[in-house]
Amino acid sequence: MKSHLKLLIVLLITSNSLYGQWQTSFKDSLNYFGCNVFFINNDTGFVSMGSYTSAQNGIVFRTLDGGFSWDTVQASNIIYSLDFINDSVGYAAGQDAIVYKTNNMGLNWNYLSGGGPGNDDIFCIHFLDKDSGFYASSSIQKTIDGGNSWQFITSVLGTADYPGRSRIQFIDSLTGFVAQSTITKTVDGGNNWFNLNIPSNFEAISGYFSDLLHGTIVGDNGKVSITSDGGITWSIPDSLGPYPLYDVKFVSDSIGYIIGGRDRRHYPFNSNGVIFKTINRGNSWQMMDSSYYDALLKFHFPSDSIGYAVGFNGLIIKIGNANSLFTSVSNLALPVESITIKPNPATSRVTITVNHPSPVIILNSYGSVILKGFVEIGSTEFDLTPFPSGLYLITTGKITQKFVKQ
Repeated sequence: MKSHLKLLIVLLITSNSLYGQWQTSFKDSLNYFGCNVFFINNDTGFVSMGSYTSAQNGIVFRTLDGGFSWDTVQASNIIYSLDFINDSVGYAAGQDAIVYKTNNMGLNWNYLSGGGPGNDDIFCIHFLDKDSGFYASSSIQKTIDGGNSWQFITSVLGTADYPGRSRIQFIDSLTGFVAQSTITKTVDGGNNWFNLNIPSNFEAISGYFSDLLHGTIVGDNGKVSITSDGGITWSIPDSLGPYPLYDVKFVSDSIGYIIGGRDRRHYPFNSNGVIFKTINRGNSWQMMDSSYYDALLKFHFPSDSIGYAVGFNGLIIKIGNANSLFTSVSNLALPVESITIKPNPATSRVTITVNHPSPVIILNSYGSVILKGFVEIGSTEFDLTPFPSGLYLITTGKITQKFVKQ
């Protein structure tokens, strides 16, 4: 009996460790959307978020315990990109060409006055060492003094679908790529860049190269294309679904992940976030989960097993066994959407309460739209005085309920 029990425990532990699953954590679903994520190691990392309510308001959260708890370390204009060169020194860049630097693991951030010419948003930033780094906006800029000053290198043909969705990646000291609608490549350490010929009608929102030859780009309409010759030629794009794909990353030669989805602001009635996984170097992809309430936008893997991703509504998710060949489709237990209407029947006003930010449409019994609005988490009151008595419908796109106006 004891041997059977021991075998059962071993099997349970083994099965849990083999299957790759993402678990969720919410930081602030009411006010912020995730822009970028960067982890120094498996436990210490940063998430930058933008505000739904203010175009000039951003915040950076930090965790020291693998995402179990978060503290606020920076509030500023919106930060679109984060990058650390060691455990202490890191950079943050974003709205209006701002660049910040920290020398103490993000506890304090200092504005660098040499943040670059103009007011272009910085979509991504990457440092090769303590002195040399690049950022991409409408141009590629280079620094050789730790970000204190920046030099224009070349214009960029593309732009980011969402600021922060693009990526700068160096495979070695000479070969690097910028994925930002187009794919721009350097083979001389960033002094000169040239655009690769990616498939036509393909907007490369993000891309990732596993080595000098093998790369994957993802984009709008679920498109994915791969190269095995350093970007000289690309495969005919596959489509994984009718939604944008925002980021791609490989944790080994064969295992990789894609995130994306339709965000609630642009797709108010059919939004969802998606995760795909490949175990054969991107030749085929399997849906891991599509139950997320909103789009997933960016992720980072500090090791081949640990990964973090961010999305709209302050969503932060984590995987602890990303390098597993096995995939378990997991319901991540997001809150079930709910809507309540009070009073019902109503006379002149009705109060609608939801547990997710939702667009709300009120229709009469003939299906005609009489009111539109957006309800944040909590209660919002609507004035029904101008409308006649009768039966009405309130819908968030996923939930529809009836109420009566007397």
